[in-house]
Order: sequence, then C-alpha cells, then structure tokens
Amino acid sequence: MKKKMLNRKGDISARKVVFYAIFGFVAAISFLMITLLISNDRSGIAKMPEGLENFVIIRRISSSPECFPQASQAAARAYPGIFSVEKLNQETLDNCLSSRNNKVNAYRLAFPSNPEIAPIQTKNWEGYTTSASEEHIIISSGSSMSKSKIRIEVQNARK
Repeated sequence: MKKKMLNRKGDISARKVVFYAIFGFVAAISFLMITLLISNDRSGIAKMPEGLENFVIIRRISSSPECFPQASQAAARAYPGIFSVEKLNQETLDNCLSSRNNKVNAYRLAFPSNPEIAPIQTKNWEGYTTSASEEHIIISSGSSMSKSKIRIEVQNARK
C-alpha cells in the first residue's frame, strides 16, 4: 500500500511541473506581446504630423501682427493680414524668423502681383524650393491699400 501512495504523489508532482512549465511559457509570451503592442501604439502619439511646422510658420507670416506689423499695433490686431510696404524688408523677416541655425527650414517671401517689392528670404536659404504656398493679403502704402498675393516658399534645409 505504501508503494501506491508514493506513486500517486509522484504523478501529481510531475503533472504540476509540466503545468507550471507550460504556464510560465504562455505567461512570458503573453507579457511580451502585450508590451510590444502597447509600446508600438504609444510611440505614434508623440510624432509631429508632417507639414505641421511649415503650416504654423506660414500662418505666422501671413496673419501675425508681430511678424510684419502695420504702422499702428491697434490696426494690426483689428485687421490681420494687412502688410505695410515699409515693413516688408529683410530686417523684419530676420526679427520674425530667427534662422541662425542651419537645421531649421528656410523661407522665402515673394510678391508675384507686386514686382516693385523685392523678394526676401531667411539667412539659411540655399536657392531651391521644396514647397510653396500662396496667400491673399492686403498691402498698405501710406493711406492707400491694394489686394495682393504673397508666395511663401519653403526649403527643407535640415542636414
């Protein structure tokens, strides 16, 4: 009778070892799969959408009174998108978009409907266009105002 009891305990122990071995393997694989799925899903949240930086800069140039202000700040806040001819120069662009670093995008502003206004560009502009956008603006010259277009050219100068 003692022999049968030992045999029974041996069978139970062997079954437990096999169960725990299989359970450990399945638990480890499950843990790794869950970790992999969570880490891949979360990493996409932190990525900046392509073109967002250029969109923000173009909006800043075309409608912000801080970049190309009018003669009075009150008029610039009340009517954004009105550019003063006197302020469309290299110095104002340098103050608006500080581009001392060559690892940021370069911008060039051209006025196709007003050829008397010379194109201006950031210091890191290298002479070729990656993409461009046209915006309708109003240019004030003294007491007169005229409709115009501004062409904002973007160059990916990151190296």
